[in-house]
Amino acid sequence: MKGEVCLKLTKSLYGLKQIPRNWYLRIKRFFTEAGFCPSAADPCFLIKTGGEPCFVFLHIDDLVIGGQNLHMFKKKIISTFKMKDLGELKYVLGMKVTRNRSMRTISLSQELYVDNLLKDFGMQDCKPASTPLVPSSRLDPIGNGDVNPAGINYRRAVGLLNYLVSCTRPNIAFAASCLAQFLNAPSIEHENAFKHVL
Repeated sequence: MKGEVCLKLTKSLYGLKQIPRNWYLRIKRFFTEAGFCPSAADPCFLIKTGGEPCFVFLHIDDLVIGGQNLHMFKKKIISTFKMKDLGELKYVLGMKVTRNRSMRTISLSQELYVDNLLKDFGMQDCKPASTPLVPSSRLDPIGNGDVNPAGINYRRAVGLLNYLVSCTRPNIAFAASCLAQFLNAPSIEHENAFKHVL
């Protein structure tokens, strides 16, 4: 094109920053018309209370739908958005979902995620520890002056640990919080403490 030409997009184009918002508004409109309301706690968790209860959890373009007699409703979603039904939920956001119908429970596990973390950090043969932090240890802000620039990517490591905390392992929250205090200048001491938690 020669000269100064300005074009206006009339619909969403993949890769633009507006796409996630446009997608959310579109799918929210669909579910609102079907009688769903966003939860006050999370706008991506939609609940239908009239008639038979039903819920939908949205994560980008993945939907988790729960309720009874959903066959026709699933067909409508699939035809409207050109999606496919992957059957009963087995994994979501890196978590294994196990449903025990007789006990009426649903369990979440990140065993595969932890196994991959152990491989990433070369710790697949490590022995389990009884506590996330060594009870008598005290992490110093400067460590022992032994900053290890060639060590693990400490920020990434603590972030991966925090994902575990937020999903299935609240019992290591204090340890992850302690480790997060040393993101700017981690030492070998801090790296070893991370490995102990893992």
